[in-house]
Amino acid sequence: MTERFSGHEGPERPTDAKRVERYVNLGASEAEAYNVGELERIALERRERQQPLHPRLYIRSTIDQSRGDEVGGWIAAARDADTMTADILAVLSRSLATRRTGTAVGEWEIGGSEDFEQAEPDKHESLPVVSALAKGIAQYGPAFAAWASIGHELQGHYDVAIMQRFPDAYIGDFASIQTYAEHVIVQRGAVEAIEQLPEWLQHITRLDWHGLIQHIEWNGDIHVVDHDNGIWVFDSRSTLAPTNHQDTKGGEHA
Repeated sequence: MTERFSGHEGPERPTDAKRVERYVNLGASEAEAYNVGELERIALERRERQQPLHPRLYIRSTIDQSRGDEVGGWIAAARDADTMTADILAVLSRSLATRRTGTAVGEWEIGGSEDFEQAEPDKHESLPVVSALAKGIAQYGPAFAAWASIGHELQGHYDVAIMQRFPDAYIGDFASIQTYAEHVIVQRGAVEAIEQLPEWLQHITRLDWHGLIQHIEWNGDIHVVDHDNGIWVFDSRSTLAPTNHQDTKGGEHA
């Protein structure tokens, strides 16, 4: 986690008392509950200020570059491959090599990218893969880029089949692993189960919140990706299923 808070700073501290109480009831100390709750509050405020992403590519004419000329342009990437191809041809139509020789230029590369977050395509990435990346990022935000990067790390390339599993794989955006542990406890009905116990047994029954956090961090059931506002959590089973990968890398990018 990138932020930590410790100690008490007086009655004007902004953390919601109910948030602190919630974590204390799960077995956290008051100091831990305050720290986690404060991270949760700050993460929420930052998410509310987050701007939409609009991925785009800088397309460069490689023929012109080889002759010492920079000819290129930016195109929107969150569209289908055919639409991007039309935009690329429009960029290449400005080629200085074409003006000199009268021959249309068809060779290009990706010279830069914006708003792809950590899932930046390499210069020879295929348009179908770029399209899948950009559309997912535009629709779901930076969490999709994190998911695509997990697939790239595991497969050695951006895998469209893995990208398509994002809606099933994405568990959520949490301020910390502690808030995710609270999510698991609530989702599985642990609090309600304790409340159904006889009153005398409720008083001596405690959730092992710290033990659950340790279990989550070590059992391998999830992928956790850190970001500035907390963590993204994904179901790791969605990256283990086999994919039918076809090599969609472009050759000359014509």
